[in-house]
Amino acid sequence: MSIAVFPSQKLQPRHLQLQAIVYVRQSTPRQVLENQESTRRQYQLAERARQLGWPTPQVQVIDDDLGLSGASSHQRGGFQRLVAAIGLGEVGMVLVTEVSRLSRSNSDWHRVIELCAVFRTLIADEDGIYDPQDPNDRLLLGVKGTLFAAELHILRARMRGNLLNKARRGELALRLPVGYRRLGDGSVVLDPEEEVRQTLTRIVERFAVLRNARAVQRELNDQRLRMPRLIQVGADAGKLVWVQPTYQMIQQVLTSPVYAGVFVYGRRKLEMAPGDPPTLNERRRPIEEWDIVVPGVYPAYLTYDQYLRNRQQLRDNMYNFAKKGRGAPREGPALLQGLMLCGRCGRRMTVSHGGEYRRYECRRAQLDYAASPCQSFPVRHLDAAVEVILLEAMQPATLETTLQAFAVLDRERRELDRHWQLRIERARYETDRAQRQYDAVEPENRSVARTLEARWNTALQALEKLQAEYAVLQRTELRPLEGTD
Repeated sequence: MSIAVFPSQKLQPRHLQLQAIVYVRQSTPRQVLENQESTRRQYQLAERARQLGWPTPQVQVIDDDLGLSGASSHQRGGFQRLVAAIGLGEVGMVLVTEVSRLSRSNSDWHRVIELCAVFRTLIADEDGIYDPQDPNDRLLLGVKGTLFAAELHILRARMRGNLLNKARRGELALRLPVGYRRLGDGSVVLDPEEEVRQTLTRIVERFAVLRNARAVQRELNDQRLRMPRLIQVGADAGKLVWVQPTYQMIQQVLTSPVYAGVFVYGRRKLEMAPGDPPTLNERRRPIEEWDIVVPGVYPAYLTYDQYLRNRQQLRDNMYNFAKKGRGAPREGPALLQGLMLCGRCGRRMTVSHGGEYRRYECRRAQLDYAASPCQSFPVRHLDAAVEVILLEAMQPATLETTLQAFAVLDRERRELDRHWQLRIERARYETDRAQRQYDAVEPENRSVARTLEARWNTALQALEKLQAEYAVLQRTELRPLEGTD
């Protein structure tokens, strides 16, 4: 009678009747590419399982989690498959090069140990074979898991310390908004394309005049201007595209400290939200809570004082959402629309539009508490009085003010004209490039020639459309002002 001899007394025949699972994991995609020897060692554990007595069909390799951190099991599908197989009693042994491959989270690791103890599953690493049912092995596995979790904390603290030290010098390479380019040596310069720089400068200057981000957006749309957008991810990363302006794009230009030349780290904070599993939510922090602020790091489109004034103006415009907001400048038939305050309760008065004669009204108490309105009076009487006062105040400087207004309007007209010239120049370049590509293809290659010809025709049509729109603008908005050179 022959007796089978096993490499370890912990390894029993019942284990060999079940599966041996080799769990393979690398923490980041970069490690998968650069630390290939570590990955190769993990795959070689399948050969060790066969040497221990498992037939090849019963050796399974789970490598779904290559490139994923072991700090959490939330997104690790391979780890979840392994735990499910252990819970079904299908696993005789789990093989890893070190227990940190399974998890660097104490909670996840101790659950695995308890599950293996219940279903009598062995755990093996390069140091030996462990039976979670054995108190000594269970203690050793728990200590190893605790050490690897502590190691992760130390590594994170070390890396974050290095990151913060670099951020305090303003040298941390953060993602740049449109209008900037990072050179090969790490330095940051303004975008070399003039049209990009002019568009961003125009947004800043028009907000200084209009004091309303939505009004800037409407003006750009009325003038059929586009805003640049830099694609950050994907196959087209780094490509510049021109799109219709949105309010969010305008607001980003006005609120990003990068455009004021300031490096900021810690504008947002991650907060843990309860749940199963818990989720992380990103919250914007007020300017006084920013962790690191280093001025003068980037070339600027506006000064830092202008940037702070823009942020304050945007907060003041949030009348309906901020307790102390003043409200945005508004257009309407009343001269003091959006400016009039009730002398009794201090609330902002509105303008009635229902009747033939418009009135300033304070109806907040009536709307909120069903009380009587504070007061109301016709628009025409107050506006007439304000007009007289305003004209009397402006009378001594009427000529000078008029000349200054003409100069400002003429400068704006010239800037808009330059912007359209740059758009046409860019469209002409795209047309010429499409023509060069079409001319370079061999005539026999008809499928490619047809595609390039269609692209050339599309560029020609876009150029013609821009030139037609520009011609209309030259007869209307871009026409020289009377009284100017």
